[in-house]
Amino acid sequence: MIDTGLLISLIVLVAVPVIWARASDLRIDGERLTDAAIGPLIAGLLSARVATLLMDDPEALRSFKDASVIRGGVDFWPGVLAAMAVVAWTARRAGQGPWQRLAALAPFALVAYAVFEATCIFREGCYGPRSPVGFQPAGIQSTMFPVGWMVAAVVLAAAILVHRSTWGPRTKLWAAVMAVSWSRALASFWLPKIGEGLTRAHQWSLAVAILGSIVGIGAYAGRLGRKDQDSN
Repeated sequence: MIDTGLLISLIVLVAVPVIWARASDLRIDGERLTDAAIGPLIAGLLSARVATLLMDDPEALRSFKDASVIRGGVDFWPGVLAAMAVVAWTARRAGQGPWQRLAALAPFALVAYAVFEATCIFREGCYGPRSPVGFQPAGIQSTMFPVGWMVAAVVLAAAILVHRSTWGPRTKLWAAVMAVSWSRALASFWLPKIGEGLTRAHQWSLAVAILGSIVGIGAYAGRLGRKDQDSN
């Protein structure tokens, strides 16, 4: 049975960044966005699904039918890491800079993720805290504020900022990762969950956000230190 809501989300997720790139006549190292992103996208989805099965149900890996059901769950950050690895590997094979290619793709990846969050209304519904303004997901008796829409707005703003900035490629990539990780980590506090502890997705996002922030602060402090040494 086809999950119509998920199918709509995936179609819009792919279509919006592609339309943006074509309307602006933007290319990634001379390639169309679809050509540059299709490999990393497939690798990310497959890796995200395999990571989930390895941690939740390794036996399902023996069944292609069970393993291929993305609706059964995907771990976001392992998928992101795999996609980034494919981008870097592709860039090296083409004799290009991995950081530059990752930074060039980052705004479009952010837009795609923002679209996915915003299309929660087509999937299981847009969850969040109870609110007089919002949506009523199936099976819920009250309306909920769509936290996914807030995440989408933050990530979309980050995409525009990263795209228009004059930052170096590593800074652009760092900013993109921080925008997604912190928005996911903070939003998860207002999303429904089973049990008292943090969900694995929440733990992943918090870990990436905190570790990334430490790395960013350390890099900035090191840069300031080098400037001080150069000025003496």
